[in-house]
Amino acid sequence: SMAASLVAGAAALWLERHGGWDTLRRRYGALHRVPAAFRACLLAGAAPHVDASPGLGAGRLWVPGLLAAPLPAEGLDAPPGPGPALLDALAARVGPAAEDVMCGVFGCAPSALASRMRPVEAEIRDVLTAPGGLVELDAGDVAGVRARLRAHGSPRLARATGVAG
Repeated sequence: SMAASLVAGAAALWLERHGGWDTLRRRYGALHRVPAAFRACLLAGAAPHVDASPGLGAGRLWVPGLLAAPLPAEGLDAPPGPGPALLDALAARVGPAAEDVMCGVFGCAPSALASRMRPVEAEIRDVLTAPGGLVELDAGDVAGVRARLRAHGSPRLARATGVAG
């Protein structure tokens, strides 16, 4: 399906329109709220379906509507799932560079980080809370984080992060 590439392109235009990821992250105050704001604008700016059958969702992607949709209020609720809470916990324990470090470890953009971390949250939480966990690492130490994750020994975590067992 081309839907993913079309929505990714629309997201890039939306980010540019609103000052970029960092500007929006400062506005919303938590890592998981920027994708939630994008989703709200995406739904608000959707073009109606030609066929109004139930179950088709909010409509079709319409980039002019997406870009014209007002940004939602700052009080967005967290999306379901544990990923964003873990990201916020990492940022609180490791510092402001946590997101950049984890993007390096997972090899993804900030907008995809929560969904990449969600399946291995328990393993990451184990590493975070273990004695000598991630707290003592220097800001930006991707190699150090990879080493701590490798020491956990989880094959699932190794696959998710590209850390060789």
